[in-house]
Amino acid sequence: EYIFGGSGTASATWSGLSNDTVYSWYAKSDDGLSIVQSATWSFTTNYAPDVPINPTPSDGAIDINYSPTLSVDVFDNDGDDLTVSFYNASDDSLIDSELVIGGNGTAYVLWSGLLPGNIHSWYTIAYDGLNIGQSATWSFTTNYAPDAPTNPTPNDGATDISDDPTLSVDVFDFDVDIMNVSFYDASDDSLIDSELVLGGSGTASIIWTGLLSDTPYSWYAISDDGLSAIQSATWSFTTAIWIANHLPEVTNPIPSNGATDIGDD
Repeated sequence: EYIFGGSGTASATWSGLSNDTVYSWYAKSDDGLSIVQSATWSFTTNYAPDVPINPTPSDGAIDINYSPTLSVDVFDNDGDDLTVSFYNASDDSLIDSELVIGGNGTAYVLWSGLLPGNIHSWYTIAYDGLNIGQSATWSFTTNYAPDAPTNPTPNDGATDISDDPTLSVDVFDFDVDIMNVSFYDASDDSLIDSELVLGGSGTASIIWTGLLSDTPYSWYAISDDGLSAIQSATWSFTTAIWIANHLPEVTNPIPSNGATDIGDD
């Protein structure tokens, strides 16, 4: 670069350098008669951030809730503050970002509103203002909601049912969660009783006591795996007509009471 008037600042752009590299340089000043060389100076180009690691949820995780916290560990060798951005890998849309001060730590964001039983993929980018480090792409599967309870006992519309009936339903959960199965009186949505079903599949049963005779009752069940609660259809039955249980009565004895002169045959 030319400097006019014998005084000023000369500048040049040195392009195409590599990250994390030491470079040395010097300058020469030439007035047409003499050439004078400067000292030799050096500088180190920016260290790019490490790629984010240690994802939460872990890659391939299952049974994840519908608003999970995503997190990664990040590191920058020269201590730059890092903007860590989390992306939905299905469409590269930004989920959210967090700043990690000092270039070393864990970044967290919340990914809300996910659907049950779906595979979700994501990745992160750490940016120090000059360079980026992009993570691998990871995935997880959200919790599968339980199936609605089925196969009611008593059958829907059943009659002549006892006034202390056993209610039961079959339940199923695809990802084998423990289910709390609650039975409700449909007339006022009051809880009758609950039972746990382990292993994601089975029959839940409870006893509904104190019912009146010759009376219709409606009920339903809800299966809850801790993340999703699924309600059954509403079923009904009618209790039996109650008849008082009297001891048998014996009357009109023959021979009559106190009779005399009775034959021996």
